Amino acid sequence: MDQTRTRDRNQVELAATASALSALDRQTRIWLVAWAAVVVFLLARTYAFARYGPLLISIGSFRLSLFGPLVAVGVAFGFHLIKRKFVRDGVDWQPIFGKWVRCTVIGFVVSHVFEAIAYHPNDIGFALLNVRAGYSSVGGFLGATAAALFYFRDLGRKKAFRYFEVALYGVVGAWLFGRAACFSAHDHLGAQTHFVLGVPQAGVVRHELGLYELLLTIPLFFFLFWSTKKSERWPGFVTTVVTLYYAPVRFALDAFRQGDLRYWGLTPAQWMCLPFFALGIYFLIRRVRRGPQ
Repeated sequence: MDQTRTRDRNQVELAATASALSALDRQTRIWLVAWAAVVVFLLARTYAFARYGPLLISIGSFRLSLFGPLVAVGVAFGFHLIKRKFVRDGVDWQPIFGKWVRCTVIGFVVSHVFEAIAYHPNDIGFALLNVRAGYSSVGGFLGATAAALFYFRDLGRKKAFRYFEVALYGVVGAWLFGRAACFSAHDHLGAQTHFVLGVPQAGVVRHELGLYELLLTIPLFFFLFWSTKKSERWPGFVTTVVTLYYAPVRFALDAFRQGDLRYWGLTPAQWMCLPFFALGIYFLIRRVRRGPQ
């Protein structure tokens, strides 16, 4: 009798999980369709209708940049992906959701502080107080990672690292909206160019680095989306893929940056790309040495 009850309870739980996954998969498709619609709109606005200024939403006398809402939507999509992955893996995500929220908030704070210190050293005070002075993506990554190490330290190294990799996957998904936000504001223009995707500003056509990074993030996201969908990968898989892909991409794109402070010829982000890439090499070598599990 007990075995029958246990079997019935397991079947009910499996059915509930399957139903939850089906709903989450439908939501994911909606998210991605909405993101694609935003990108198509921004591309058409910029290159078909030659609207090169930041996209502003007017509500009466109030004007709001699309940048902030897109970033917020990206964060929400990242959390959705984290939840989806945990449900798929049979992990109760609710007890740790609050910790992820705190890690995200800390990531944004450190992102702003890193931007002020690394990019505005001659006017740190003003840059810190001005929330519009900028946010560094690598600074945000460092801040969120440090916060995750703190908040999940009681889970054990293996479980904490597993949670970190799920969050990193969510960050890549959030990046789809985040770089679309940068493209909407045209706030990452680079060197002068004749490239077809360049954006005119003050009579000079410049590289649209926000769009470039957005386009280069797409294959990274969908590779992770499909490769982690149905099977558990080896520990460090997501970290290896993200660091070995993103570090060279960001390093190359920053070479076209204009106006960014440089230290010994490299931007702060380029310097951070070096240890990121080394981390990916480390995980890859460790995997090769261990062989198939």
